[in-house]
Formats: sequence, structure tokens, C-alpha cells
Amino acid sequence: MPFLSATFDNLSIVITMQSRYFNYTTYHATHGWEYRRFLQKWRQIYATDSRWPPLHYRQQALLRYSQKSRHLARLDLSFIYLEALPQRKTVGAMGGILWEEAVAAAIVAIDPRVTDGSGQLILLHCANDEESLDRLLGIALEELARRGRYRLVGPIGPSPHLHCGSLTNYFHVMPPLHTPYNPPYIPELLASSMMPWQNLGLTRVSLAPPQDGKATVDPTATFATRLRELQTNPRLAQVEFRPLTAALATSEQLLSLWQVASPVREFFPMPDRLEIEFLWQWITVWPWAGGVIFVADQPAGFVLLQPDLAIPNRVASGGKNPLWNWWLRWRVNRPVISGRLVYGGVSAQWQDYGIADLLWQWTVEYAQTQGWHSITVGPHPMTDFPFNGAALNGEMQQRYTVYSFG
Repeated sequence: MPFLSATFDNLSIVITMQSRYFNYTTYHATHGWEYRRFLQKWRQIYATDSRWPPLHYRQQALLRYSQKSRHLARLDLSFIYLEALPQRKTVGAMGGILWEEAVAAAIVAIDPRVTDGSGQLILLHCANDEESLDRLLGIALEELARRGRYRLVGPIGPSPHLHCGSLTNYFHVMPPLHTPYNPPYIPELLASSMMPWQNLGLTRVSLAPPQDGKATVDPTATFATRLRELQTNPRLAQVEFRPLTAALATSEQLLSLWQVASPVREFFPMPDRLEIEFLWQWITVWPWAGGVIFVADQPAGFVLLQPDLAIPNRVASGGKNPLWNWWLRWRVNRPVISGRLVYGGVSAQWQDYGIADLLWQWTVEYAQTQGWHSITVGPHPMTDFPFNGAALNGEMQQRYTVYSFG
């Protein structure tokens, strides 16, 4: 039975924590219909929380058919969920009827590129119950032990370079697109069983809204001026800007820039070509735009932007229902007031030549043409704000913690 103990002067107090559930059953999804059942149970745990943004229906399909993704297929995924009966105080009539509830769900992954003996806890959902989390973690560690691993790291998304960690503040607002959400009790439950491993933060940068909904200046004027200024440097005489395309984004040519832009490269493998292909599939279920700076025909920096459609996605519950699917397809092409800088990076050899400032200028001017009033950047390590963040006067908002166990 879980318990807490505390000592005040000479008084020792032991508080027994009664679990909210009993009669646990563990399920392992191993094929298509069971994967669908796993996702249903996973959604049910947070479905009543109005701030939780569900996965887009196409993202759910990527998980259901994970063997079709070369990146997910190599991760040796284990889909696990727990059901239990809730403790009831009322008896008689309908009050005495007990129904099993989904209380915890997660995917355990083993990345063959990781050599430190750890596995990953992906897309964790858990009810407000310490025993439920402990049972899930125990089962996850058993899965890892059978494969010669001894440590569990998480929670993360399907890739640690997409969304990573457990939300520890700003529970009262809908998180931006591609960032995780969990209820306020989850960090406390995780901290009771796991050790903090890494902290990440999301930064919001406010932009002066254009007058009358239109850009006050030619959207390329300032950017073009900056570009011409860079070209006066003999080393940057051949600098040019090119729009980001799907073919370019997933090409070997941009691999090093994706790795520079990855926020958690200290603890997880840098994304390789297979992971970038998966990230691109996951991200581009939503509209996107981006640009690449080339110097002498070699990529020096890039940015990837998206409108923040988290709220419409929540309203449509991920677009799974056909009618909501139709509405979401219509809504994604309508204006929004906030955007996301999902990825951005500058190669090491060009970090002191104004490339980052040039990319940020393009980002701001693109945002103005879209009517965005703010841009969220990250999540990223709290000591490392991309694009000279201190000069952007950004406000650190959501914070995330990655934990380790074992």
C-alpha cells in the first residue's frame, strides 16, 4: 500500500494513501484492432479535461499503423494500458454498479541507437492515482528488463525532438500545437517515483499587431534589406533565401540543420534521416511554411513555422468524427492569432554572421502577413533560447520536466 511519512520535531506521522482503484487488469496491444483499442483507452483518461488537445486523426493513424513508419518500426514499441474498478462509497441501486475504467496508458519504446541501457516512456496518460502510475512503471520496467534495458526515461512524444516532458505549470491554458499537456497532479505523481532528468521551456514572443489586419510595410522590405547587408560581407556574397519544400526538408542536405535544431540532443540521439521523415509526417498534418538560408549553395540555417491550431483541434476532438473532420479541414485554412516556430537552427560555422537574425526577421514578417499576434518558440532547454532569445524579449511560459526511473 503506498504511503507517505514525515517527521516534525519529535513527532513522526505516517499517512496511508488509499488507492482510488482496485482489481487492476493489464492489457498489451499487439495488432491492429488492439492498437485501436489502446488509443481509445488512452484518449478516455484525459477526454473530460477541456485543456487537453487530442492527437489529430492522421497522427493517430501513424501510431495505429506504426509498422509502416521506418522510424517507429525500429523502436520495438509496446502498447500498454491498465483498467481498474473505482472505489465507490455509495451502494444500492445504480450507485453500486462498478465499471472498469482506463487508469493508465503509455507506449514503451526501445531505440536501437540508445546505448546507455534506457528505454522511453511515450505518450503517458494516467489518472490521479499513485498506485496506477506505479503499476504502469513496474510493467514498463519489466518490458525493458526482458530486452536487457534497466532504465526508463520520459514522458516524451513519439519523438523526443517533437514534444517532450511533463507540463509543470500553466495548467489553466490550452498548450500550443505540438506541445504536451497533462493535468496538475501528474508532475507530483511522477516526482514520487522518478527523478527529474531535464527541464525544457516554451517561450512566447509578442508581436505588434498590424493595423487593420494588414502588414504596415512591404512584408519583404526589411528582410530584403537585411539580406543585402549580409551580402556585403565577402564570406556571405553568395547568401540567398529559398522557401522550404517537403523534398528539401527531408533531404540529406538538411540533416545537420535538423540536428542543430533538436532541443534535447544532450540526452537523446540526434534525429537521423528516418526520424526526420517521421517528424515531417507528424508535423505536416497541419499547414506549414518555412525557409532556408543558403551560403554558396550550402544550407546555413532554416525555420519551420505553423499556425497554432491547438484550440480548433480540441474543438473537433482531433477530427476523428467525419463531421468534425470536415469542419477541421475547413478551419485549418482560416486565420488564427498565434503561430509556432516549431524548428529553427543555424549551423555552427554560421552562428555569428547574422543568419539567425535574418531568419527571425523573415519569421516576424511572415507572421504579420498571417495576422499572428504572437509566436511560441520551443520547447527548448531553459538555458538555451534559439535565435538569441534574450534579445527577442520573449516570456517563458510552459515548462516541462523529463524524468528517469531505474
